[in-house]
Amino acid sequence: FSLVVTTYAVPPRQGKPPQEPPAPKRVISMRTSDLEAAVTSRVAPVHPTVAIWAGVSGEVTVQVLINQQGDVISASSENGHALLKNAAAIAAREWKFIPAEVDGKPVKMEGTVSIPFPTQTPSAALIGKDEDVDKAKAAVQAFPGSPEAYFWLATAYEDDEQNQEAVKAYRKAIELKPNYEEAYAALIELYDESKATADVLGTYKEAVENNPHSFMLLTGQARALSDAKRYAEAIEAMKRALEINPDDWEALHSLGWYYMQLKRFDDAVTTIKEELKINDDYPAALHNLGWSYYGLKRNDDAIAAYQRI
Repeated sequence: FSLVVTTYAVPPRQGKPPQEPPAPKRVISMRTSDLEAAVTSRVAPVHPTVAIWAGVSGEVTVQVLINQQGDVISASSENGHALLKNAAAIAAREWKFIPAEVDGKPVKMEGTVSIPFPTQTPSAALIGKDEDVDKAKAAVQAFPGSPEAYFWLATAYEDDEQNQEAVKAYRKAIELKPNYEEAYAALIELYDESKATADVLGTYKEAVENNPHSFMLLTGQARALSDAKRYAEAIEAMKRALEINPDDWEALHSLGWYYMQLKRFDDAVTTIKEELKINDDYPAALHNLGWSYYGLKRNDDAIAAYQRI
């Protein structure tokens, strides 16, 4: 987010002030091949029984964030079959990696890894069923206690634009597995598309209560609260997210913006400076820094920030 200044005069630029050298990187992006070469301990996923029954196999791509000690602090499945996504993310969270360094200093790593599931032969019960909804219904009938089966059914309903039925199936998956991160994320996205703000916020609240260390859900909750102009609550949610990953510049950018909305300009300046240590030439951050200095009546600092844009 950024503000556009249209009503306040700023003296003519006298040339850009000298800038500090770029701060060292805190997070480096890795290619999948390089990231997987750095694995020191690879935990195989548990192939869900219902997926074996359904003959579902293949690879799931998982986005991971790895701390300076080589531990995974965040993992979320980006693509793959609905029956396999949760199992893949759970497995990836247990992987260990060789810690990375830049210029002799430890840094975090981010990237994707591929989690394979071996080929399976589908059950005879699926013979003649060509539509995903029919297959998923058969899976639910065969495995009524399987949260993965209901998640599959929900995604199939959603693909078929049967959104009310999708909501019911997502809800059942969550009932069976209260910390089902993928189900919460999909349900929230469905509510958001329907502009059901109260349902979005209520589901986020439930989701983070059951997944208190999910960076994805906490940042999502913060942004949903901001959209509802509940900035004080958004601040608390984003601060919790930053406890998990203090080096996420986008989360810092959002937090600075929330402080600005409440005219907490001192807090905004502190947060934006942390953001600029990571992303030192981001124009929106420099603009927000200038605006926050202006709110504090520190006009010289405001001008200096604007001149860096």
